Amino acid sequence: MPESITKNLFKLSIKLPDLEIGSLNAYLLTLSDKNILIDTGSPSYGSISSLVEDLEDLGMKISEINEVIITHFHIDHIGLAYLLSKLANVKIIIGNVEYNFIKRFKYRYDEMIKILKLNGASQQLLNIAFDFTSGFRANIYSRVGELNNIEIVNNNQSLYNLRFLFTPGHTIGHMCIYDEENKLLLSGDTLLADITPNISLYEENSNPLSDYLKSLMKISSFEVKKSLSAHGRIIENTKERIRELIRHHEERLNEILEVMGNSGLTAYEIATKIKWKLKYDGWDELDPSQQYLAMGETLAHLKYLENINAVRTMISDGIIKYVKQKENVKISL
Repeated sequence: MPESITKNLFKLSIKLPDLEIGSLNAYLLTLSDKNILIDTGSPSYGSISSLVEDLEDLGMKISEINEVIITHFHIDHIGLAYLLSKLANVKIIIGNVEYNFIKRFKYRYDEMIKILKLNGASQQLLNIAFDFTSGFRANIYSRVGELNNIEIVNNNQSLYNLRFLFTPGHTIGHMCIYDEENKLLLSGDTLLADITPNISLYEENSNPLSDYLKSLMKISSFEVKKSLSAHGRIIENTKERIRELIRHHEERLNEILEVMGNSGLTAYEIATKIKWKLKYDGWDELDPSQQYLAMGETLAHLKYLENINAVRTMISDGIIKYVKQKENVKISL
């Protein structure tokens, strides 16, 4: 059942039967002359059927959606964009950084495999990387990238009293949406109430954790009464949640330095030693997709540590190993 946020903004619960997270909070903005859906769900029967049901509860049909705003490229957010553009002839609105990323997504597999191999990943993780970066998902992104009815927006651009705020970190071009009139932030996956957003290394010469921390500070400069996240509960105290997320990454950075010991370790070896906030007794019990995300998070944190000169890298038998620069270093964010 849709939840009314304001008189013309509704939260929809879109099922994600093919994904562990289970559901997506999409949002529907109803204006006098158009209806705008923010994020879509995955390309699955479960997502499309729950979208139809929620729209029907509001007395609306899919054909009455005029525009779709995409916060970021992940499959649960962009998965139905192509279908909706064909079924309802909707216009797709997406940030320019994210759009350029999906346009070259088909080249990402080779780069991701290179990064994983250099950092000592297991063959299982290389197989998962293929699932994440090629085949069906890559085809979805490619199709959206080829659509003609796309509007590209820029950072700080405004439409319909909504302000687009680029908040990279979770993805390279993630976009939050600020409702200036009601002081609401549609935060996508940048802010989640009950779990920490995955911050993974997407490209070798990037620093996603640094980007994410800057994005959190950017958000904190706005007056936000509530953050409407893409998964889980609405965030009632945005500034406090931001402080919690910063503390989490500070703890993770220090944990990585602690598990490194005095000898050089690969990113994969470090990932296996971290205490992930998941229900498991050992690394081998983790679902391969969770291992893949954990590896990406580890790489993002190591890249941050390398950039602040807390660790250095060395090459051993063609594999990157990470070494602490100094003992008893404490990271404070």
